[in-house]
Amino acid sequence: MAAIGRLLVELLGDDRGERFALACTEALNNAIIHAHARDEKQSVSVAVSLSETEVKASIRDHGEGLALAEKLAKLPENPYEEADELPESGLGLWLIRRGADRVEYLREPDGNRLVLTLRLDSH
Repeated sequence: MAAIGRLLVELLGDDRGERFALACTEALNNAIIHAHARDEKQSVSVAVSLSETEVKASIRDHGEGLALAEKLAKLPENPYEEADELPESGLGLWLIRRGADRVEYLREPDGNRLVLTLRLDSH
């Protein structure tokens, strides 16, 4: 994810690439921690595609799933702007939404897929 961030920073010339890489890292961490409860026998896959107009990262796991779409829809624009300091955990969904232009959660027969999209033409 760090390499993707570096590439996007060069492509975009600002911090959007770093925010997107952080969003992808958070999504991957969530899949590892929550979908499989850190079970090393389970797998999580990541696919990244780049076109002239966007970059997409797809994170797949085989966990039971969760109400991620509902949680993302209910999340305030910046749930931490009134806080004196940021919490040590619980920032993941906010960072995912903040770093991607579009976030799609798909429940599939064999697991879950979270797709993060960043448009390359909107700087």
